[in-house]
Amino acid sequence: MSTAASDVYKRQFLSVVRSEKSFGFLRSVNRLCVSMSRQKKCLIVVGNKDFFTTQKAKEEVSGLYNFAKLCESDGV
Repeated sequence: MSTAASDVYKRQFLSVVRSEKSFGFLRSVNRLCVSMSRQKKCLIVVGNKDFFTTQKAKEEVSGLYNFAKLCESDGV
């Protein structure tokens, strides 16, 4: 995401499938914000939702945790 930080796309994929043990770069609020805010129409997040709705996720990547909970409450 760093090289495309200023680019805006109609659809954005955020792949978090290799994040089963650690949240890695997603712990950086700035990088998480960039990765989740550069689409015009659709953000597609691919990964294990159960991992992003844990207490650890709430503490380390609250933005992604809140996004997962929002999707869950909307039935997505």
